Amino acid sequence: LLAFAAGGTFAYIASSSAMTNNQFSEGYVIASVGDEGQVSNNGNVDAYIRAAVVVNWMDSDGNVYGIKPSYALTVNSGWTPIGDYYYYNKSVAAYGKTDTAPVTVSVSGNAPSSAYSLSIEVVAEAIQADGYTDIGDIPAYQNAWKISSIGS
Repeated sequence: LLAFAAGGTFAYIASSSAMTNNQFSEGYVIASVGDEGQVSNNGNVDAYIRAAVVVNWMDSDGNVYGIKPSYALTVNSGWTPIGDYYYYNKSVAAYGKTDTAPVTVSVSGNAPSSAYSLSIEVVAEAIQADGYTDIGDIPAYQNAWKISSIGS
């Protein structure tokens, strides 16, 4: 009787179970900076963005003049300065971009010579917006970038 019950249970499970095929895909983020200084998330998952801004006089061969230009940075809407970086206040959707560049640069004075022109470089980093560290409920961006939060 026990063997008959076990056989019947197995037959029921085998006939009513459906095969499932789990699909997993790799998530990635890639930050790039456009001509207007906006930062794009060229990855397939939402990402937080931070950027550093480097201002120099540079010649056509890429040589940097030894004295920095006199300039002022104005933080654009949607960005928060923390230390040497500017953090975008919200996550950027996959294949999306920030609304603005991190800063507007105002330079006073002229280039040291006609061989030099102003170079403004925006260096951007991105980190996946979702996800926590393995040391608790700490968002990955907080652990990686050593900040307490993004946004105002």
